[in-house]
Amino acid sequence: QTDSGNIMASSLNAAGNVSLATKQGDISFATAKAKNDVTIQIGSGNLQADSITSNRSILTETGKGDTNIGLADAANVSIFMGDNTSNSSLGTVRANATGGVSDIALGGNYISVGTVNAKNGEAVLVVFTQGATRGQASDDITFNSVSASGGTVMPQVWTNTGSIYVTEGNFHASKVYALDSIRFANDKVSIAQYAKPANFDRNVISY
Repeated sequence: QTDSGNIMASSLNAAGNVSLATKQGDISFATAKAKNDVTIQIGSGNLQADSITSNRSILTETGKGDTNIGLADAANVSIFMGDNTSNSSLGTVRANATGGVSDIALGGNYISVGTVNAKNGEAVLVVFTQGATRGQASDDITFNSVSASGGTVMPQVWTNTGSIYVTEGNFHASKVYALDSIRFANDKVSIAQYAKPANFDRNVISY
């Protein structure tokens, strides 16, 4: 932990917890693996990691800065990117499907995920999203692939624009607020929701 300065490492492996924190500075490492929990907190700075895995939970929080993680894999995953930019990206986010309040929680101005994936459970995967703060919309939410054999539920989707593609399982969004437009699709159906009259783009449109 440091008040100011960068934290850099190659590989972190703990029989208990991994905990890293800086008020101002970047945190970067190749891999972090913990038997229990991984906690990373940055006041102002960037987070760069190839792989973060844990048997229990992963929690990363940045107040201002970008987050780039190749793999986040744990029983429960929370990644809050705060006041980030479109340079942030998450490769694969994988968590247990429990049907609880939140199996995966993601926050930020820009939430871009390659794959959202359920593991170790046939229950519904619950994915919660928010903007830079809980009471704020995201600028964009993009999930290139959502895969959960027991189905996926998003309690709310509040964003300016977005695109969510489901590759496995049913998908349900309880509340959708699109300030511009958002598209939901799988290999059979594509549906767009617009906050204003849409221009014809040769895709299926619903209001």
